[in-house]
Amino acid sequence: MVTDSSYNAAQLVDKILRAERLHCFIRFDPTRALQRARSADECARPDPAPRLQGMALAVKDNIDLEGEVTTAGCPALTRVATQTAPVLLRLLQAGAYVIGKSNLHELAFGVTSQNAAFGTVHNPLNEAWSAGGSSGGSAAAVAAGLAAAALGTDTGGSLRIPAAFCGIVGFRPSTGRYSSEGVVPLARSRDTIGPMARTVREVQLLDACITGEQAVPDLALSTLTLGVPDGFLTENLDPLVSAAFSRALTRLQNAGVRLRKMSLPGLWDLIDTASPVVTAHELLRDFAAFMLPRSNAANAGEFIAQIASPDVKELFAAVLSMDPEASARRYVQVQTDVLPAMQRLIFNAVNSQALDAWIFPTTPVPGFSVDANRELTLNGRSEPLFRTTVRNLQQASLIGLPSMSIPIRADEQARPCGLCIEALPGADRRLLAIGAAVQAALDQ
Repeated sequence: MVTDSSYNAAQLVDKILRAERLHCFIRFDPTRALQRARSADECARPDPAPRLQGMALAVKDNIDLEGEVTTAGCPALTRVATQTAPVLLRLLQAGAYVIGKSNLHELAFGVTSQNAAFGTVHNPLNEAWSAGGSSGGSAAAVAAGLAAAALGTDTGGSLRIPAAFCGIVGFRPSTGRYSSEGVVPLARSRDTIGPMARTVREVQLLDACITGEQAVPDLALSTLTLGVPDGFLTENLDPLVSAAFSRALTRLQNAGVRLRKMSLPGLWDLIDTASPVVTAHELLRDFAAFMLPRSNAANAGEFIAQIASPDVKELFAAVLSMDPEASARRYVQVQTDVLPAMQRLIFNAVNSQALDAWIFPTTPVPGFSVDANRELTLNGRSEPLFRTTVRNLQQASLIGLPSMSIPIRADEQARPCGLCIEALPGADRRLLAIGAAVQAALDQ
């Protein structure tokens, strides 16, 4: 059983107040947090004991909590939630409580968690580093010990990137495994809630409480065959990431894992074609139905005017000015041709070698400066920050794969990076078991 026994709620509240400079939370009310902790204790039933009793959760503020405004990090969103998102409700019913609503890149549309309305999230491992995004507040709260676990969301890497940068575990389930109700949408076919914690074991328990499924059985590393993709997923890496990945591969081989080269020719071209089309079209299609009614704006122009972060304002303005008919044509072509081709490519590579899962660096770069904006330097070249940071993570959300980032380091002093583990859709419980075994081997 995982509990928050290492924290007294009052001590945790004091710790959060002393860490305000990290900007982990958009909304934190000490009195309400203590009330929630007491209520969780009072609602506990001794037989059987709630599995998450006393666990303090940081909840990304694009996930609904009844009675509170869900801002998604944007001043335009002002609607008070009338219901709690079903995924969060499951965790509350299991004995957890919400310590606060966590900060994020505005409208979950970015990878730095630089939020002009609510402050930039700083990495608690080193405040000069970015916490990543868009679920930066959730990851930073867990890494700083301000919450035992957290909920984030992931559209194209928004959960796994900050997990990698902050040295924790972030799990993106197969698309559709968790309910999508009560979440401010970005691209609905790609969006999902996901849990974050320090260990895969804790994430296993959170997943079990959300889904009602049984505990994940342990796996012996000697029974596993893992793919190591060639191409962009493992090439042009920052030297620190390359060293951390090589060290992880060596440790896994020494622990008995069979590593097999996994060839995925043309994967990047498919991703580069599909990702912007799917995200832009679904945002354009769903904005009026799902986002505008949550706001105090009468139309798209008023909504855009209230977006505080310049990068997000620019992106939303570009998407909402698109021709809907042209966008729909491109979207249909991606759905009928590009995504099936991507699925065939990955499925064939996995099945031809009977792979249990495949592994690669979560991001090609480690956590960059907290002030980094549009560009970063990778191996002596200036590269677009957003495109580079999300580079390795798009295929999971485009075709619904479960995907998890666990922390790795080049050495004990280096910045943390992420080892991403992916599997075929629906293999979530087995992926969690693989992740727990891998993390245990890498921590030795």
